[in-house]
Amino acid sequence: MSSKMAAILENSSIYALLLSGLVLGAIVLWQLQTYKPRDPREPPMLPARIPYIGHILGLIIHQAEYFQQLASRTTFPIFSLKMLSGELYVVTSPDLIKAIVKNPKVFTFDEIFVVASESVFALTKRQMDILKEPRVGSNEKYPIAKDTQQSMHRTMNPGASLDHLNARALNRFARFVNPIGPTGINVKLYEWIRHAFTLSTMEAIYGPINPFSEDESLIPTLQHFEDDIGLLYLNVLPQYTARAGYKARITMANSFKKYYDNKHNIDSSALIKARYEALTQGFNTDDVAAFDIGVCVAATTNSVPGTFWFLVRIFSSPDLLAALREEVEPLVTRKPGSNEAIVNVAGFMKSCPLLTSTWQETLRSIAATVTARTVTEDTMLNGQYLLKKGSYIQMAAGPMHSSPTIWGPDANDFNPSRFMPSTVSSLPKAEQKQRKTAFAPFGGGAVLCPGRYFASTEILGIVATMVLGFEVVSKDGGSLKLPRIKKQTMAVQVRHPVGDMDVTIKRRKGWENVKFAYDVVGDGAVEGEGLVFD
Repeated sequence: MSSKMAAILENSSIYALLLSGLVLGAIVLWQLQTYKPRDPREPPMLPARIPYIGHILGLIIHQAEYFQQLASRTTFPIFSLKMLSGELYVVTSPDLIKAIVKNPKVFTFDEIFVVASESVFALTKRQMDILKEPRVGSNEKYPIAKDTQQSMHRTMNPGASLDHLNARALNRFARFVNPIGPTGINVKLYEWIRHAFTLSTMEAIYGPINPFSEDESLIPTLQHFEDDIGLLYLNVLPQYTARAGYKARITMANSFKKYYDNKHNIDSSALIKARYEALTQGFNTDDVAAFDIGVCVAATTNSVPGTFWFLVRIFSSPDLLAALREEVEPLVTRKPGSNEAIVNVAGFMKSCPLLTSTWQETLRSIAATVTARTVTEDTMLNGQYLLKKGSYIQMAAGPMHSSPTIWGPDANDFNPSRFMPSTVSSLPKAEQKQRKTAFAPFGGGAVLCPGRYFASTEILGIVATMVLGFEVVSKDGGSLKLPRIKKQTMAVQVRHPVGDMDVTIKRRKGWENVKFAYDVVGDGAVEGEGLVFD
């Protein structure tokens, strides 16, 4: 090593300190030059512990959890953070969030969606031009994207197409559990759920011959893309900074190109057919194939951890497990002389209030959606706060989901009966309304998740099957124990566990030879009556 290099390394801390000082000095100078006095009507400013760069560092280090930390430092329902590019408004009040989502023209998600899509899906200039092309005789922005979104909502609302979608998914899942015998199988629970859920959901959405059925290695490939979404969004040399996600994006696009070229979408769901029809009003089939990775992520990224936590909550509580078995069993028809059990999924919402409530309480405890908007014009929010044009809004569900002011003194406890109709109806009307507004695991307004009914019914069906017919125990044969929760990144809406857990899945006594099948048509089919989030 040269003496010059040795000297540099020896004094690296001095160089780092000098560089940091220069950067901080430049930031301070820039802030002074661009300083504009704040309007006193704007939301109160929450100061950073480290001037100028503190909030940026907080978001980098703590990701989405930073909003929860900030909310615990103040009682303000909305507050401002000074960022390098301007101000960021953070909203934690159910009433203010309701006012924002009701005014999508002033508080829009459109620009964020377009910028994110360009980076995450590597859209070309031609594709961006198609996305931005206005409809003749209309000044509506991004019409092809709006048409696609409407088609997805239409086909995933309660009705025949949704019933068919859920039947497909659950009967595919049955093929994973029906072969399990009394001695059971030893699996890593999260990995097992991800595998079974992904293949079941993709068959339901894309049909029996789909990229995942043809190549199961796409399951970890999809995970690589999901893990790197944040870096792909930054779009700084992604082939190096997000290598796994970058490769996954190409692999998935090629797989779906083959799917469409071979016309396998003929057997797809109404969702994919309607989406394809909407997108091909401007895009070609290869374009659509490049976008399908977004559908795959949306269908699994939150549902897989949601199913995991739902199962672990139940199988870690023997009393809750026993109560749920008693509640769910009447929905199963056991044919005399047959080992087939028909699960009436259509009855969950009306006939299984504890199961449905436990699912919603699971979401309250692990779903911390962070939705964003841009402000298109200076606006007084609820007549109280001035939000300036060009600013960004972050609406964080985490602080609302854990607020004792909203949920009471047991807000940090897991209460399976919290969402039961009997519990909710005992509350004052104002409190019922506040809780309904505060519970936002699927977003809200114009970007309310179109798949919320599909996901909830599929997950309820999967968990009901496991509750009725199986034991899920730890390696030593005991009840499951809750794992620690992983730090939530900005791209994740449902928190993931730290690591996986080794479990044994075996048949429950009296259900050894039962083969499960599903009925999702009938009275009460996913009407959403018992769902607070609807």
